[in-house]
Amino acid sequence: MEASFCLEALNQALEQGQPEIINSDQGRQFTGNGWISALKNRKIKVSMTGKGRCIDNVYIERFWRSIKHEKIKLFEFDDIHELEDLIAEYIHHYNHERPHQALGDFVPAEVFSGAKIIS
Repeated sequence: MEASFCLEALNQALEQGQPEIINSDQGRQFTGNGWISALKNRKIKVSMTGKGRCIDNVYIERFWRSIKHEKIKLFEFDDIHELEDLIAEYIHHYNHERPHQALGDFVPAEVFSGAKIIS
């Protein structure tokens, strides 16, 4: 993943709201000046998992496993735009339609908005 792609994704995500902290792995795109400066300029705390410790970021690791096995590995794509569209559709599905056991079988959007409270 290129740093520019990550910064673009960050900017799009921040249009939805600004978190207090963003956690990432220690990939070069997240340890470089561009990423760190973008977070610090917005007063977002920088958090990174331990080197080689995917368990530290278990929720996003699970997301990538799910998208790979539920969508990406099931299709062949004619071009990158088809893949981008599929990923965008899946992210919407994952956040707005797909119940998550770890969230008490609510969808993330319900929990994030405060409409549902995990007990």
